[in-house]
Amino acid sequence: MLLENEYYKNALKLKDGEPLTKRFIEENDIYNYQDITDPEKSNYYKEQLAKMYGLDVNASDINEQLKNKKIVVPKETSRLYQYAKNSETLEKWILDNYDKIQKGEIYDDRITFPLKWNQVANSQNRGMYTTIHNANMKNMKVNPDGSISGRLVDPYNFEKWQYDNSFNLKNIITHINNAAYKQQKANKLEPYFIDMPISISKDEFNKIKTKYNKK
Repeated sequence: MLLENEYYKNALKLKDGEPLTKRFIEENDIYNYQDITDPEKSNYYKEQLAKMYGLDVNASDINEQLKNKKIVVPKETSRLYQYAKNSETLEKWILDNYDKIQKGEIYDDRITFPLKWNQVANSQNRGMYTTIHNANMKNMKVNPDGSISGRLVDPYNFEKWQYDNSFNLKNIITHINNAAYKQQKANKLEPYFIDMPISISKDEFNKIKTKYNKK
């Protein structure tokens, strides 16, 4: 199953109370909000989930409302992690923001995975565009050993996209996305929160610099 189909199909399964697919379980660690015991993480997820579901984060019963909402953490061996880490978009974002990251200036910044007309058949580019598209890079830092780490976070939900009259192949993807958006509005699928650790070793970063001729 294609990456984008995997994440979409399991949003439907969550809503229907059906077992998740074997590969989705193999590629991700999946938690209920009530399972998060770290206070800082719990508060962060509470804010994000409440926003995603349109709930009042200060409601007296908010923990009860969110207790079974899902947090999905892709493993390093997962397709989503590998697609993201090895994408030109993330590599260039790291290079463009390295100085700010090193100075501790990047805490929460947006990243967008685009899709060009000649990339529709590419499983990595299409998968990132349709599964993540827009996300936040959080807590990025340069570690003492020269590695870079942080998190890519994104609510797995759907927004209505505009059609591009000059790009028919991409419009097929837009049509599929907008159909899922209608399902979401009709409460026929269950959004969940993706929280993906990102780790780039010093050697990997040096290879990225070489790849793009950066000193």
